[in-house]
Amino acid sequence: YCVPNMTANVPRTASRVLTNAALPYVKALAKKGLAGALRDDPALAGAVYTFEGTMVDAGLGEHFGIPSTPLQDLL
Repeated sequence: YCVPNMTANVPRTASRVLTNAALPYVKALAKKGLAGALRDDPALAGAVYTFEGTMVDAGLGEHFGIPSTPLQDLL
């Protein structure tokens, strides 16, 4: 059983959940800037595939034959 858009049944709740999930990241980006937020938050850094034109995800780089650099080396 798969419902493609379950959140449409509870839009107000879904909006609140998405806001609560995203707001800490938005606040960190606003306060620390991109590099600072990525440096301080491993979860946020783990969501980055490229940074300033450089591949930072080793698995994705390997898949496409693109050299990668660890994100922390670029921060």
